[in-house]
Amino acid sequence: MSSSDPSDVNTLTFGSTLPSSSAYAIMSLSEVYLLLSSTSDSGNNSVLESCLNYSKRFNNLGNMSGISEMEKENRGRNIEDLKELLLQKTYKNKTTGEETRLHKYEASKFIDLMSLTSDPEEAVCLIPSLEGRFSNEDIGEILEFVKRCMRNFT
Repeated sequence: MSSSDPSDVNTLTFGSTLPSSSAYAIMSLSEVYLLLSSTSDSGNNSVLESCLNYSKRFNNLGNMSGISEMEKENRGRNIEDLKELLLQKTYKNKTTGEETRLHKYEASKFIDLMSLTSDPEEAVCLIPSLEGRFSNEDIGEILEFVKRCMRNFT
């Protein structure tokens, strides 16, 4: 990526390498794990193997060994449904007072944080684009909603 094509997660700017089209997915680590673990062979590709190991380590869907492919697909659909619910809800922008929604990146990161925190201030440190847009009360509500949903998925 060139310096004329900046990316900045703080402002949800991802440059031209990630078009804003809905055809491109921003995935949670659990979704990445499901996708990579469903491939029959990563061959000798060390990058794919590294990504699989990393996503497995931070997978929030529980132990996936010994469950059927259908159950894995159900868990994947549950994550997609949760992300859609997060994207649909509107909140009052803390700075402007206008209605705002979570960005796909933010929704995916909330899913990744599910088991790590219920502290809004910590969530803002890990998802810096939330700062100034969402109140701590709204962030806490989102964290608790994700936790409740994820408990039901596993």
